[in-house]
Amino acid sequence: MKILTSALAIFLASLSLPSFAEAQRPSFGGVETFACNFKEGNSLQDVLKVAKKWDEWMDKNASRTYSGFAMTPHYFSEPIADYYWVGFTNSFEDQGVIDQEFISKGGAIQQAFDEVEVCASRSQYMWSLVRDTFEEPVSGGFVDFARCSLQDGAGMNELAAADAKMQSFLDGIGNTTRIYRWMPIQGTNLQGADFIQAQWEESLPARGKNMDAFINAGGIQQQAAIYGAVVNCVDGPSANYVSVGGSE
Repeated sequence: MKILTSALAIFLASLSLPSFAEAQRPSFGGVETFACNFKEGNSLQDVLKVAKKWDEWMDKNASRTYSGFAMTPHYFSEPIADYYWVGFTNSFEDQGVIDQEFISKGGAIQQAFDEVEVCASRSQYMWSLVRDTFEEPVSGGFVDFARCSLQDGAGMNELAAADAKMQSFLDGIGNTTRIYRWMPIQGTNLQGADFIQAQWEESLPARGKNMDAFINAGGIQQQAAIYGAVVNCVDGPSANYVSVGGSE
């Protein structure tokens, strides 16, 4: 088995730290992403039509929990895919079981996807919960991505302590942002960064409201003071997302 990268190994060792969300939620799990382009004459609506059939197939055939989302670019500074398929599981075992079930029995659905899109890459990550303010999954909204690297001498204990301070600050201003981190596993290229940070909002208006409150309360200065010696993040693309279903 491949030796885990040092950042991921440290990250896994830190998962015994208290979670900021409901205790019943898993603290980590699997993520798979597909970067896809629409075939000529097709659009996201064509993909969503196939995804509806996929959702029905998953209800009948998948034995583990899987949540799928379609993400389309909103803010970006470089050429990227037309859309990303992002799938979440509660564990890597669940991810592997569902992948094998789809490989074994999902050929017709895969063929339907292949008729409307071409996917150039597939990547695997580990998601880790930092902050979630909703009791139930959100079916659609907006997400901001950033590539982050730990500063020299900083580790996951320091990052967790900084997270606790930021959590208190965000709670104090009524911020509803949900924060997760994705650690690279296979097929990824983070350009030297240690992980991706994903900040989820339930809508663009909610994102704007949270941003205004954050800035007006001195959040930029607080963020620099809390995280400056711990982690450095470079803002990346943003995307609209919509649930495409899955299995429970």
